[in-house]
Amino acid sequence: TAARHEALALGLRRKDGTGALLGARDRPAGLLGPAAELLTVTPGHEVAVAAAFGAAADAIAVATPAAAAEAMRLLRKQDAGRAALLLASEGTADTEHTEHTEHPRDLPAQAPAGARFAAELVRGPVELMPTVRRLLGGIVVVATLEDAEDLVYAHPGLSAVTAEGDLLGAHFAQGGSAGAPSLLEVQASVDEAAAELERLSAQCEELAGAQQSAAGRRTECAALVEELGQRQRAVERERSGRAKELGRLAGQARAAAGEAERSATAAAKAQDALDQALLDAEELAERLAVTEEQPVDEEPDTSVRDRLGADGANARQTEMEARLQTRTHEERVKGLAGRADSLDRAARAEREARARAERQRARLRHEAEVASAVASGARQLLAHVEVSITRADEERVLAERAKAGREQELVAERNRGRALKDELDKLTDSVHRGEVLGAEKRMRIEQLEAKALEELGVEPAGLVADYGPDQPVPPSLPAEGEELPEDPEHPRNRPRPFHRSEQEKRLKSAERAYQQLGKVNPLALEEFAALEERHKFLSEQL
Repeated sequence: TAARHEALALGLRRKDGTGALLGARDRPAGLLGPAAELLTVTPGHEVAVAAAFGAAADAIAVATPAAAAEAMRLLRKQDAGRAALLLASEGTADTEHTEHTEHPRDLPAQAPAGARFAAELVRGPVELMPTVRRLLGGIVVVATLEDAEDLVYAHPGLSAVTAEGDLLGAHFAQGGSAGAPSLLEVQASVDEAAAELERLSAQCEELAGAQQSAAGRRTECAALVEELGQRQRAVERERSGRAKELGRLAGQARAAAGEAERSATAAAKAQDALDQALLDAEELAERLAVTEEQPVDEEPDTSVRDRLGADGANARQTEMEARLQTRTHEERVKGLAGRADSLDRAARAEREARARAERQRARLRHEAEVASAVASGARQLLAHVEVSITRADEERVLAERAKAGREQELVAERNRGRALKDELDKLTDSVHRGEVLGAEKRMRIEQLEAKALEELGVEPAGLVADYGPDQPVPPSLPAEGEELPEDPEHPRNRPRPFHRSEQEKRLKSAERAYQQLGKVNPLALEEFAALEERHKFLSEQL
């Protein structure tokens, strides 16, 4: 689009008289600028309005007739070619509007149905509008050539111009295949290309900003997903460690429970043994009391005493062992109870850790869901961005294709312009050659006229009247040794019509004979003339 805009803007640079006036250093006062830039045509009617304007579509707007005359003098002075000039009208805007918006009596005040007056489609400066209305007066814009034909038949005073640029009137028509675009069309294309360029530039800036924002959000989402993945992996590792620790503690708890059961069984057995030992001790105490109450022989039997002492010692030993075993079992029970308490506390801590891990897993699941939603939104946004990028690429490809087409058209137009310029140069050279040949002919004629006056003393008009190509050529003098026929009606003795080629041959032969004679003494010529007169006189006398 930028290349198309530059190419169209380059096409507005004129290299004829218009370009010379616009680029002149001593630019005449009163030049308002190209009419195509000052006037605005309703979009879609540029071709029709340009055809209605004719040569005025490429004109330069000037303020006064004096400015137009000064511009033409400058062109003539610089030999810069020709230019069309559009003169602004003088007077107030109200007067101009009242004067030039009135329609002639033989024209309708309103355009026929389906048509519009060409002047209504043009907007511009106030000082130019009366001239525009005057130029476009009686010209109606229609859709097709058939509509133009019907309108001209219905209203002979109107002229119709079609959307394709065909102009049809009652006394004049112009049209055919599409020609070179006018400045109005090129200016409209330039404005359209500029607007399209601004729109595409703004759209590219918006897409670039959206792409940068999407790239930033994509980076943030990728970082968030990576962080959540790391946290999830850390939680999984912690969960695995917790499970291993829980299994180990569960095994220890089961072993402690088994040991506690075994210790409880041993404690129960020790308690039973202690109870039995206490019963035995009580029984022995009762027996000892009974024995002490019985009369004692002066010389008791020591064997019984020894036996009872041994039994008492054994009972005391058994009691002591039972007490030691009971104390050992009590200590073991206390140790197992403490271990069971520690295992219970470890189990409660593990349950609390499991609860915390479950809450953390729930929080991580929620964060994962949020991250998944964010990632889904990011993917959707990336999809939209990719669609926008694809669409922008397609539009860029279309724009590049249009640019290539415009460049090809520009190259073709440049080639055509160069061909036209070459043809113009050839025509200019031909005209110059014609002018040079004409000047040479005029100089030759002047030389011949001067020679006729100098040598023959005859005016050119009289010489042409007597010896012009319309006069018959008298018979030539007889050559040396030639005898003329006596019959005066013989073709040799009668005048003949003038034939340029034949007379040129006679002239060349006479010039060759004259050159063969060489230089002749004027006195000899005079003597020869006198002899001829004498011979003629004698012949007449005879």
